[in-house]
Amino acid sequence: MRHVCVTGGEPLAQKSCLALLVALCDAGFSVSLETSGAMDVAGVDPRVSRVVDLKTPGSGEHERNRLANLEVLTARDQVKVVVCSRADYEWARDLLRNSAPLPCQVLVSPSWGQLEPRELAEWILADRLDVRLQVQLHKILWGNEPGPMSTQASRVVQSSRPCAVVLVSGGLDSATCLAIARAEGYDCYALSFAYGQRHEVELAAAARVAHALAQSNTASCTSTSRCSAARRSPTRASPCRRRPPPASR
Repeated sequence: MRHVCVTGGEPLAQKSCLALLVALCDAGFSVSLETSGAMDVAGVDPRVSRVVDLKTPGSGEHERNRLANLEVLTARDQVKVVVCSRADYEWARDLLRNSAPLPCQVLVSPSWGQLEPRELAEWILADRLDVRLQVQLHKILWGNEPGPMSTQASRVVQSSRPCAVVLVSGGLDSATCLAIARAEGYDCYALSFAYGQRHEVELAAAARVAHALAQSNTASCTSTSRCSAARRSPTRASPCRRRPPPASR
């Protein structure tokens, strides 16, 4: 996984969002930010692709649009408009035509259950509007039901069994801890860190161990200063308790 999409809610409402975006870019990820368009995006790291909503009157939130955001966008960014009606379309069309040309792509989507994609496409073609038609793919696939990832997360939350997050390095000790936690009835989730190991085979081994023994995905964190500091510090905690050795006969 090399792409991270930071979304919400409104991510920029979180105090640490800008720092998180910088850290993800520094770690080598391709990063995009989905924002409601109501908050200033000028301070976002320029390496981040900003996907900025432009709320229409039909959304009931168009008065929150921060139109100054359009002036700071670059070719790597996107503007997203969800259209609920013909009136919404005309509002968006007139705004785009009367504004300075945007350097980025504009995505126009029909609101699910309110406007047919074909009808919106015909309006765009008739007006020769320089935008890209986009559909809400998650709604087409799953409607208003939670998608598979949401369902999986729900199962984790609702599980009656205790959960164990096991730090898996690819070595024998962590694999043994994971096996013990699983044998003792835990739902196990494996976590690995790519901190610049001398041998990449360690992470490959960790992935195989997690696939065989863990309940769900192995998460990987690319190196940061914290990871490097942790490397220099002795570890004291163990993810599972030690069993006493068997009695000798």
